[in-house]
Amino acid sequence: MSAVSPAPPVVSKTDVERRAEILRKALKGLGTKEADIIDVLTTSWTAKRQAIAAAYRAAYKTDLLEDIKSDTSGDFRKVLKALSQAPEVNDAKTLHHAVKGLGTDEDTILEILCTRTNEELNKTSNAYFSSTFLVFLAQSL
Repeated sequence: MSAVSPAPPVVSKTDVERRAEILRKALKGLGTKEADIIDVLTTSWTAKRQAIAAAYRAAYKTDLLEDIKSDTSGDFRKVLKALSQAPEVNDAKTLHHAVKGLGTDEDTILEILCTRTNEELNKTSNAYFSSTFLVFLAQSL
């Protein structure tokens, strides 16, 4: 018997645009309103965060990820970047950092490779090649 996944909730265009506006106000101007950024990104599921990023780009002609990079720092920036990217892109970048340079971070590699479905791993592999590093994931591992 196979498990049935529930359909993701419908993404409301007005809600997405409203959340993009909240992010813009939180990132621009004097100071960064961290609580607003956290609220928007952590209360939205993955597909909705991607829709918010697209609405942000359409409304403000700038990339949400770039604005996050320029207005935040440290671990807070890392978490926000991860939340604002597609999961497979984040996994691809995380795997790249785990294998580059001297030594490898086996714990990170195992965490990703052993906890993702085949479909998720295929998406990660495609993201690793196409948008990230132009080498196949299997070649890097």
